[in-house]
Amino acid sequence: MFDPFSPIRPFKFLKNHLFFLFVLSYSFGTAQIDSLTRVYSKTKTDTSRVNLINRIVYAYEQINLDSAGKWAQKGFALSKSSLNNKGIGYYFNHKGRMCLYTQKYDSAIIYFKQAYPFFEKANFTKGMISCNNNIGAVYGEIGKNKESLEYHFKNVKLGESAGDKESIANSYVNIGNVYNQMQNYYLSVQHILKAIPLYEELKLEKPLGTCYYNLAVSNYHLKNYEKASEYGLRSNEYFQRSNTLSQIPNNYSLLSNIALDQKNFDGALVAAKTGAELALKLSNTYALFFLYENMAQAYRNKNQSDSALHYINKTVNIALQFNYDPFKLKSYRSKGLILHNRKDYKNAILYLDTAQLLAQNARDLGVQSDCEQYLALCYKALSQPDKAFDHLYSSFTLKDTLFQNSNARSILELQTLFETEKKELQIKNQSLLLDSAKHKNEAKNRLLYFAAFASLCIAIFAFIAYKNFRETKKANVLISEQKKEVEFKNAEITRQKHIVDQKQKEILDSIQYAKHIQLAILPPLELVNKHFPNNFILYQPKDIVAGDFYWAEHITDSKQNLFFIAAADSTGHGVPGAIVSVVCSNALNRSVKEYHLTQPSLILDKTRELVLDTFSKSGEDVKDGMDVSLMVFDLKNKTIAWSGANNPLWYIQNGVFHEIKADKQPIGKSEKFKPFTNHVIPYVEGSLFYLFTDGYPDQFGGPEGKKFKYNRFADLLVSSHHMDMRTQAQHIGTTFSNWKNKQDQTDDVCVIGIRI
Repeated sequence: MFDPFSPIRPFKFLKNHLFFLFVLSYSFGTAQIDSLTRVYSKTKTDTSRVNLINRIVYAYEQINLDSAGKWAQKGFALSKSSLNNKGIGYYFNHKGRMCLYTQKYDSAIIYFKQAYPFFEKANFTKGMISCNNNIGAVYGEIGKNKESLEYHFKNVKLGESAGDKESIANSYVNIGNVYNQMQNYYLSVQHILKAIPLYEELKLEKPLGTCYYNLAVSNYHLKNYEKASEYGLRSNEYFQRSNTLSQIPNNYSLLSNIALDQKNFDGALVAAKTGAELALKLSNTYALFFLYENMAQAYRNKNQSDSALHYINKTVNIALQFNYDPFKLKSYRSKGLILHNRKDYKNAILYLDTAQLLAQNARDLGVQSDCEQYLALCYKALSQPDKAFDHLYSSFTLKDTLFQNSNARSILELQTLFETEKKELQIKNQSLLLDSAKHKNEAKNRLLYFAAFASLCIAIFAFIAYKNFRETKKANVLISEQKKEVEFKNAEITRQKHIVDQKQKEILDSIQYAKHIQLAILPPLELVNKHFPNNFILYQPKDIVAGDFYWAEHITDSKQNLFFIAAADSTGHGVPGAIVSVVCSNALNRSVKEYHLTQPSLILDKTRELVLDTFSKSGEDVKDGMDVSLMVFDLKNKTIAWSGANNPLWYIQNGVFHEIKADKQPIGKSEKFKPFTNHVIPYVEGSLFYLFTDGYPDQFGGPEGKKFKYNRFADLLVSSHHMDMRTQAQHIGTTFSNWKNKQDQTDDVCVIGIRI
């Protein structure tokens, strides 16, 4: 999840918020660029010209990327011709920054790694540190924290070898920020504290302001609010001394968030409004986003939804202005909650759906679960229990995963702390034992000259040993208590997991029971086999229950002998699709048995009427229904009739492939109603008919992860139509599995083949 109070770190909000990134350049405006170009025109030596070009390039990066690229290319050509390794390193470093600004992270890493050996050949340590720092920062941006730490620790060693205290301090800050992103706040604080004395020695007040801000952030996450406030105020002092006023609104944002956590909503508003006033003056849009968001939260908790909506709309505008996904996620989620509170459920669903998708892309399980829970509440309020159930089930699943991950991390942190303290205690004991041995040797030597002092030395040693024993015993008791605490937490985790597992079992049991109900509406295969022995039905639901279904019926008396068969695709899949399939199957049954219709087009007309009548009783604007391909075989008069809603009919007759297109309208609500078309097909023995839904051709897979598509599906049926029906079914099923491979199944699948 994007953290509104993450430490100040490289690349936060891309190039508008760079901090400790060594770009080996300087910040200039247009006037300084003009000055540099005049100096460049008068400079004769290649080395000086290359250094000036690098400064011009970085200055242009702030205002005109095209001009920066042209100057960088000029510097690269000059560096190659003069064998200037440092200049070539500058060029690749520039290319890396360009990729970083456009979020092409893989390319950025490649360019930074290309720059490093040229700086190394030039024995230019600052350039090498720049490359490592840039690579570490990019890895941090894409969530590869282990790799990020590796490069920042390399910089600590490089800085130490070069005696560069500022680089060492910068690296410690970057390491602390990575640990903060990993939510290991203790290690974050530990490394930030290593940087502070180095900056104090160098009298660098702006970095000190940043360090104390980052310490405030870590203590906020540790819920040490008093310490967080103290560090935030100290940070403000250093920012004011260094005239870095643009960072001060961040501290007000932090103070308002502390107040929100403590349910002090009026205090949160005071801090946020103070920070917002300053941020507006300084054009600090980054801080302004979070300050507005905090105001919206405070007003929402005070049940002042108009004010909450006013400020959250401001955050939405900022998110859209910068097209920054983490901002969109936070603002859309908050707006969805506010709209839910205002009972504007339909608009709330729009924002919560988008936020859920953004959270899924960011792999933020907590926000995903939160969005799913509120979506369930919205659908419940709209009297759509199936959708409410789906979202509630997703929320339970995400919370279970989040719960397991969180507790695993907590246990690991406790174990790490336990082992660390245990090792420190062992080291302390070893040190005391060495001291004890030293005292013994000294006592023996002195015994020869000062026998009178022997008893005194023994007494001193005994006192030290006794004191050490008491301290060791006390430490062991503490460790034992910590171990018991870990065991207690483990037991609590196990108990809560059991509760979640039990609820999951109950949900799955309910869905399994729904599957039995749905299977009961499907016709027995014996009915199809009795009248058409050469057939297959490939039926493969995406979930436990399905929206697709197949339907068959046989009507016979003295006047007629009719066999009906259909492949249908109800709206949706899973539990909602299964419920719609029951309604649609029942409508088909009534059309044939109750209204005695035998012509497929008339059956579909009546089925549509019955489905719409069923859904209209809820009072909601329901657009559910089905697509269907329906055939009627007149076994007495040897005729075949067919009609389809959106799904076509394919058949092979006398070795020739035929397609009859369906009417482009569903069995359900549509903009224009028209009667379905009836098609008559010659009854030719050996003909092969295929009825199917869109699940098979719409399946993603293959070497490029694309859809199977209808053309490939038709080729498959034609190439295998000479096989016996059982073999053909196995071939079609195997082809589907191979195409899908490790991809998730996209939709329910239903394919029916009948040879007459």
